Amino acid sequence: MYRQFWYYVRDSIGREILAENLNIYDWKIPTYDSLGQVNDFDDWILNWEKRIDWEKYPENEQFEFLSQMYLGGSNRFYDYYEIDVRYLRYEYIDDFGDTITINVCPDTLCWIQDFSNKKLEAMTNMYFWHPAYDDYPVVGLNYYQIEAFCHWYTKIINKKMQGLNLPYKLKFDIPSIIQWDYVRNALRRENKIVLDFPFNWETNLVLTESMSMPVGEGKDTIYDYNDFKEKEGQLNRKVILQSPLSEMATDNSLEFNEQFLIACYYQPEPKKGNHISNVRAMGTGVSEWLQESYEENWKLMYYKRMELLLKTPGADADIQALREEYFNLYNHPKGRMVIGANWYDYRDEYYEGKSFESMDAKVFANPDKGFATVGFRLIATFEPIEK
Repeated sequence: MYRQFWYYVRDSIGREILAENLNIYDWKIPTYDSLGQVNDFDDWILNWEKRIDWEKYPENEQFEFLSQMYLGGSNRFYDYYEIDVRYLRYEYIDDFGDTITINVCPDTLCWIQDFSNKKLEAMTNMYFWHPAYDDYPVVGLNYYQIEAFCHWYTKIINKKMQGLNLPYKLKFDIPSIIQWDYVRNALRRENKIVLDFPFNWETNLVLTESMSMPVGEGKDTIYDYNDFKEKEGQLNRKVILQSPLSEMATDNSLEFNEQFLIACYYQPEPKKGNHISNVRAMGTGVSEWLQESYEENWKLMYYKRMELLLKTPGADADIQALREEYFNLYNHPKGRMVIGANWYDYRDEYYEGKSFESMDAKVFANPDKGFATVGFRLIATFEPIEK
């Protein structure tokens, strides 16, 4: 679907160029004001019925004007005409009324910039384009590119719904941590949803090779890992009782509306009435962007958590405080939350058939950077159309 967004932006810009240089009536459709008068050219809409010919040959008059969108000179590889991705910028108005303009191309170089394995060079060249990866998650997108995609996808789907005369509209968004936790912790037991909240305070998710811990096999050597994981659970239960956040962390009365989530992955034949089990690949494959920011949603809780740990007696609390302080160094000060393990940082701990450790792994990453280990999924909220 994201590749469709890429083509939409490319073809929109191409139509604008051709409308300026060729017959505007071929590439734009007039619009009219309330009095029936034709609006200015800038208010006309693009004609998507007219086909653009992107190929270079002598009889193609379109290419003379479209050529400005291609790489030229020393930037061109041999005689191969390739789109200059710097042209592909999507402009929209966000929920706050601000005009946003953003490049929509994934950072395909993240495969070789973030990892030293030379075998990943093939992924740089092929992953976003080759049909063999059509059903794989899109990676290399920063947080703001996904916001732009959500805006476009909302517009496209609502237009289709209007054509079907459906009495509601919807909006696609990046999930929040609350929405993620609804799905992560919802376990089907006799057709009931039971919420369980084991929580990992360590922001120790690894997204790039440079973030890896340079000790042992990815485990810290200051303690025996398995023994400490058990003590950590006991410690967190002790600390949470002292925390003003305890009501938020232990409230199992949250109302769950199954219609609010649309996931990227589905089972081929989902079971009727069992929407939760149809959500797949949480905490595996790729990590995922969430809405929460370090500055607004995590920083205050982190310092409150450290204060509680330092007040808690015992060596376990001291060690845990050191660990969380260490991992906090990897959080970007303007970061957005990235959650779930990935193909590089894989976790194996399971509970009730779900890998909670992999689903709870998190870090606050630079929202302006794309990662080869980070993808996304969307949620959709529905709203009735007022008549």
